[in-house]
Amino acid sequence: MNCSLFSLDLPRSQEPDEFEASVAQELLNLEMTSTELKGSLRVKTRFGAALFHHRGFGFAARTSNQGEDEPPEDQEASGEPDEFEASVAQELLNLEMTSTELKGSLRDLYITAAKEVDCGAGKKAIILYVPYKLLKSFNKIQQRLVRELEKKFSGRNVIIIAQRTILGKSYTRSQKTKGPRPRSRTLTAVQDAILDDIVYPTEIVGKRTRCKVDGRRILKVYLDSKDQANVETRTDTFAAVYNKLTNKQVSFYFK
Repeated sequence: MNCSLFSLDLPRSQEPDEFEASVAQELLNLEMTSTELKGSLRVKTRFGAALFHHRGFGFAARTSNQGEDEPPEDQEASGEPDEFEASVAQELLNLEMTSTELKGSLRDLYITAAKEVDCGAGKKAIILYVPYKLLKSFNKIQQRLVRELEKKFSGRNVIIIAQRTILGKSYTRSQKTKGPRPRSRTLTAVQDAILDDIVYPTEIVGKRTRCKVDGRRILKVYLDSKDQANVETRTDTFAAVYNKLTNKQVSFYFK
């Protein structure tokens, strides 16, 4: 789907100079702030991840049905990024234009949505949703990217999660394909994968489910102790984000 009425398009291999980037940014600002131009102006550019993949760094995925690239159910269907998502896009653009470490890697990457989550006790986290097919590419630069974004959004932890599709038990394949629903699309598998994304790059070395007398279940997750010094302060955020996404309680330990 291409909603662009105005195009600033460079060859894939060509790098934008400083002036071209500033023009693209001003067009983006007009699209986001001008009530007169917002409906008519759709900025399209291949400057890279932040500005924008298919009009809104991947937000076009909101209006299409692309399986694993589907946005979260609570995202509006209009395809328009909100103010917070626009601010995340701006920071990604700044990193792509200024960071020598991330410039080459961010060029072909994009996100599909961004969401701020309240983790309690005055803490907040930022969830970046990325296409499933790009998750491995994001993982290669995740530590550096998260570190830089957390500097920009001080006081908030940044978590990268892949878009995944859950297929219900009533799912039936089309006439061209046969067999049961893929195991990776079941509710349990998707929730396990979300947990892996949240704690990445720390490895999960064990899981236990604790059943309380009142019927509540708490998932006990054991993380690799070699990362304890770096991850220990983030476990409360991990638990809050996982609870927001799956409505399940989880506690983290190191082993």
